[in-house]
Amino acid sequence: MLTLYTHPVSQPARTVEWLMSYKMNPTDFKTIKLNPGSPKQNGTRSKTYLAKTNGVGTVPMLELPTGQCIYESNAILTYLAQKYHWTDLYPDAIEERAKIHQYFNWHHANVRVITYSRFAPLVRLDLTFPEEQIAAHYAKARAALVNLNTRLSRTTFICGATATLADFAAAGEILQCLAEFCGMMDEARYPHIVRWTKEMKQFPKFEESHTVLRKFGQKIFQKNWAKAGRSKL
Repeated sequence: MLTLYTHPVSQPARTVEWLMSYKMNPTDFKTIKLNPGSPKQNGTRSKTYLAKTNGVGTVPMLELPTGQCIYESNAILTYLAQKYHWTDLYPDAIEERAKIHQYFNWHHANVRVITYSRFAPLVRLDLTFPEEQIAAHYAKARAALVNLNTRLSRTTFICGATATLADFAAAGEILQCLAEFCGMMDEARYPHIVRWTKEMKQFPKFEESHTVLRKFGQKIFQKNWAKAGRSKL
């Protein structure tokens, strides 16, 4: 059995758990929820977990029955797709895979900063986010959304006519921005992204994978957001 170390409010961890729940049998894996930033035994900064992740200490992390540990969400997704032949989301053609890898490489320095610019500063109180850094990430996140909105005006999904791993990676960051969750995005600015989010929400196990985020976003995050007075993306 595979073991996924995760947290339901973590964007990449939620993505991996969503896909595993959608594509795999419940008996194929188990999940262990960790507290991000905590040095306690159930935290991502515990000595045991840091040793498993080469000192990185982030979620998600997938532990194989052999004891090998794979961290970084996109590495986990590509491993699972190849291992279990998810050719619908990760085609065999190397040209199609190149499109997905291209998005993965762009994602971390662009779409991923949505979280650093708006979500993490209000949630990860164990970390320090200088205002100038938040401002820089905000500008980059908005530029990334404009870029993605343009792409999605041309194709149904990020890499073409069908969804791929790239779409799920992006969804982890973008779906949280919707008003039904954390309300961090001015949806009117990005009509093609909004259309795409509706497509993504049709995939199996979406609701189950986003239940905690929905409750957290509506009951806690949006109240903190209103107090902080941050501008929407």
